[in-house]
Amino acid sequence: MIKKKIPIPIGFTKADLVNNVPKLFSDIYYLRFLEHFARKGTSINGMAIKDFFTYRLLPKVQTYTIVLQI
Repeated sequence: MIKKKIPIPIGFTKADLVNNVPKLFSDIYYLRFLEHFARKGTSINGMAIKDFFTYRLLPKVQTYTIVLQI
């Protein structure tokens, strides 16, 4: 393995932050962004949630239904 002399990035530090500046976006924009982000997240995860509940709960519901019929 050949080691290259590439500097390790420092990342963001407190020196990179500038306080007392105006907002980049309005509060309405942030709220709309969160609304759309939440909608997309639930629509993407909706299928996974359905599959989870079908896999985990359906056998229990079927057993419960059979027991009630006895």
